[in-house]
Amino acid sequence: MDAFSGDAIPVHLLTREAFELYFRHLKPGGILAVHISNSYLHLLPVVERAGIWIGKPGVSVRDRENEAIGTFASLWILISASQEFLETPEIRQAGAPLARTSTFRLWTDDYSNLIEILKWVLG
Repeated sequence: MDAFSGDAIPVHLLTREAFELYFRHLKPGGILAVHISNSYLHLLPVVERAGIWIGKPGVSVRDRENEAIGTFASLWILISASQEFLETPEIRQAGAPLARTSTFRLWTDDYSNLIEILKWVLG
């Protein structure tokens, strides 16, 4: 899922209800890849909490900028019931496991809190 344009986020794509819908359409061992790079918002706890709620482990994968080939840095979250996929050497080397517990409040169609995930950027 790479539905974000610039630094604006469609909040409804990061809710409990949205994650239910995604996993209803994925095969049992399918992988949900969520692009969460953002200059102003720290989206990791939002996606991490949704993964916990849906009962599927995940990893965060950070890709560094590479000017030589013209790519920007990015951060992705991969969530899957397939432990086999998450434990492949390539994923283990590239990613860091998400926390399996979180006190962050789950976003729903009725609740979200952008202030809570705001990055305080000075400059």
